[in-house]
Amino acid sequence: GQLGLPIKEGAGEKINIDKEKVLGVSTEVFISTIPGCPPIKAKVDSGADFSSLHADDWKVDGNGTVTFTNPDISPNRITLPVIEKQAIKSSNGDIEYRPVVQLNVKVNGVPLTDVMFNLNDRGTMEYAMLVGKNILERGGFMIDPKITEEEELDFDNLEIDWEIVAEEFVDDEVEYIPNTDITEEDVIGYIKNIKE
Repeated sequence: GQLGLPIKEGAGEKINIDKEKVLGVSTEVFISTIPGCPPIKAKVDSGADFSSLHADDWKVDGNGTVTFTNPDISPNRITLPVIEKQAIKSSNGDIEYRPVVQLNVKVNGVPLTDVMFNLNDRGTMEYAMLVGKNILERGGFMIDPKITEEEELDFDNLEIDWEIVAEEFVDDEVEYIPNTDITEEDVIGYIKNIKE
């Protein structure tokens, strides 16, 4: 269930939503607790009660701290106090205890203090962090599933929608010659020539 509820606009009522309060399927998170931590791409998951942080090779020691590595956050091992242990039932029914740490973070530019994250080996996952309900509710965030990373245009992998291109030139007469090997380059060259 997405948290972004439909907003009914009443008579002339405009609801202003801060741009920073609207998250897409992923968002950028800074961990202010860890000095020099670069921004992390986090997956936004309104189905997860709890936010989660990738931790490799984590060990809880006797003084109630946990030490782990996460190359996305820091080249060094990170040591943080364990706030609690969370019992997580894995898909095969085993109960696994994950250490929970508190971090001060900035999510999409919004500062949040003492946010709970469980540590989890997310090595196989694309994102080193999962933003769950505890952050969404705290920050009053909404989710717009239409905001995807594709909006950060990547010109190297830009896909051209040829149907749209064809629509644009639908009025230009092009003589169709069957069985010729016309490449996309030819078409582009042809279109560029018309344009100039």
